[in-house]
Amino acid sequence: MRALLPICLPLIAVSSTPTLAAEFLGPLPYLQAADSPLSIASPGYVLQNMENGVFGGPGIGSNLFSGSIIGPGGLTDSVDGDDGSVNGSGTLGRSLFNVAGGNGVTITFDAAILGSLPTEVGIVWTDGAGSTLFEAWGPDDLLLGTIGPVSIADASVSGTTGEDRFFGVRDRGGILKIRISNSAGGIEVDHFQFTVGGACPASPDFNRDGLVNAADLAILLGGWGACPRTGCCTGDLDSNGHVDASDLAILLGAWTV
Repeated sequence: MRALLPICLPLIAVSSTPTLAAEFLGPLPYLQAADSPLSIASPGYVLQNMENGVFGGPGIGSNLFSGSIIGPGGLTDSVDGDDGSVNGSGTLGRSLFNVAGGNGVTITFDAAILGSLPTEVGIVWTDGAGSTLFEAWGPDDLLLGTIGPVSIADASVSGTTGEDRFFGVRDRGGILKIRISNSAGGIEVDHFQFTVGGACPASPDFNRDGLVNAADLAILLGGWGACPRTGCCTGDLDSNGHVDASDLAILLGAWTV
């Protein structure tokens, strides 16, 4: 019988740094500014609701401009609450319109002017036809991901608001550009918003179902530990750069039955 010689293979340690996926938000029903899932209490939060006739500004580029804003009228589909009441109609507000829905609305950010790239960006789609696609890019113009295409249009062009949906993205590495488009007709959007700086959750109701319960606890525990990039991360309710016992205490203090 031939003796078997032991073979020793060197152990090679392989390590990798996980790539953190951007967090995409939407499509979410949206009738007023309070429906935003972004960090609206953050000092770096900016909302442009078109009601002052202004879109864009320093550090913000787009294929559209303030002249693309349409005013009150029978075909206008502004965010419902912009006229002072949530009543199922957006005809008394203002919105941003592009007749070429396939080209959509593209918005870019200049970190040199803003101080840094935004860590959260969102926009509200209010009208269009066909299917809707939301896309976002990070630094170096790398695609972070997409939402859709999704079918949310209601076939009405008379300012109905039940179809209005928020689309957004959160990424601590920064967001360079977003685009929203539809496959047919024109496109109408409103409530462009973003946060510059660490985007911290404003509420322990992470999944925005109106309750603080086991689902939110699971989200918090899933992010336990140090935030892997600069700024805040989902679950970091006290904005200290970690998801830890203090955040757990905040969540439990808001627990609903």
